[in-house]
Amino acid sequence: MLPKPLKHVVYLCLLLPCLTIGQSAPALAKPTHMGLHGMLMFGGQQGLIASHLPMYHVPHNAQVLFQFHFVDAKVDKAIKQALQPNPNQVTPIWTIVPQPFDLMTLSTEASATSVRLIVDIVEGHFERGGVTKYQQQALVIDKLLLFALLDMGQATQTPKQATYCLLNLNHSTQEQYLYKRLAQRPETDHLLRISSASPLPAKCHSVDVTPANTATMDTLSEQFLADDLSGEISVIYVESDELQ
Repeated sequence: MLPKPLKHVVYLCLLLPCLTIGQSAPALAKPTHMGLHGMLMFGGQQGLIASHLPMYHVPHNAQVLFQFHFVDAKVDKAIKQALQPNPNQVTPIWTIVPQPFDLMTLSTEASATSVRLIVDIVEGHFERGGVTKYQQQALVIDKLLLFALLDMGQATQTPKQATYCLLNLNHSTQEQYLYKRLAQRPETDHLLRISSASPLPAKCHSVDVTPANTATMDTLSEQFLADDLSGEISVIYVESDELQ
């Protein structure tokens, strides 16, 4: 005859699935976007931003941006200095290569800021001749800026407008950036640095685009810099081949 407490356990298992040893409740969802998710880095003294390099197929079908810092303070300082534009306003290309993980863990603020990634840091594009400068570096996500799954459909006509959004880290006049919100393919990943005499508000504008599916510097200046004649916009990164 079973002891009374054990009877209760058997009875509950008839009604509900019993947990195996070491299993949590509820069980974690299976990874859906597991892979090697290379990212572009940009930013400067006020902070660092990572932009996932997206494609129109799983597991890379998401546009993701987040603010972060490296755990190693010396590495963090070195990368911030390395990302400063040169006198011709050309921003060096640096990328990070995280250990494989499920991209969906970055889909909400709560889940993203609980993630610590281990990455290799590459001067240049990690798939296009870049040189690994640091290995196995830990980074902490401070703030999720954007997570958007891509519409996998093909655009039925060439778009005439696109949405560009401004990021302003710590309300600085020096650390301001623009990114293009990705729509249906074919698309162009377009990231830019913007300077102005005073801090600009973080907002998005719908702007006219060229046949290459990007806005011109003049168009972006009209929308974001208005009457600030001293303001300037320069390109950080532009990629269309991977987004066809």
